[in-house]
Amino acid sequence: MYCDDKGRVHVAWTQQPLGETTYEIFYRRGTVYTDVEEATHDEELRAELATYPSIFSHEVSIQMQADATITIYDILGQRVRSFNLVGDHLVMWDATDDFGRKVPAGVYVVQATTDKTSNMQKIVYLE
Repeated sequence: MYCDDKGRVHVAWTQQPLGETTYEIFYRRGTVYTDVEEATHDEELRAELATYPSIFSHEVSIQMQADATITIYDILGQRVRSFNLVGDHLVMWDATDDFGRKVPAGVYVVQATTDKTSNMQKIVYLE
């Protein structure tokens, strides 16, 4: 799963039918909206989430301009870390999971969720 520079979410997954030894591979691309208002203000809402730098080796700053839950997912879509932010807030992620363990190098997705919207950005962690 990743979010491209136009805000579209790309998801790929496999399924193995019961009793089969082959896998089916699926891929879907699209922009997910929860309501009409979100679609209308898409550009404005996407600007609320900021990550810097997008490629990092020590830590990355994540800023949201509203109360939000920040969740970081690995490339398989598994939750790695989450933060609750109140107001215009900045958090530094040091590439550790919720238990303080270092995560492996790779591509991660930062998702910011408020009561009205959900924004995502891709970041890359290099060891």
